[in-house]
Amino acid sequence: MFAGLYGLFASAFTSLAPALIGQISIISQNGTRIGIQSAVISLAVLLGNPVGGQLIELYHKSFVGLQVFTGAAMLMSTCAFLLAKCKLGQGILSRA
Repeated sequence: MFAGLYGLFASAFTSLAPALIGQISIISQNGTRIGIQSAVISLAVLLGNPVGGQLIELYHKSFVGLQVFTGAAMLMSTCAFLLAKCKLGQGILSRA
């Protein structure tokens, strides 16, 4: 059940980031901003596995530390998107 739900929502999480950037930026800046977003994600992907492994070892083969770390990282990225959306538009639900 977890694998099915993860597969359903993880692809949306991955594919919506460039669409959100395209929605909050000027068309001429889309490529630059999506490139910067991809560079930041590449660093997270590169460092995520070693950090995750160390958190699992630190918590004696328990995934709780890794789950908290991942949840906090996703919460921070959501806040960053909402902050950018509010700063550049007239609110969270605006089209600009």
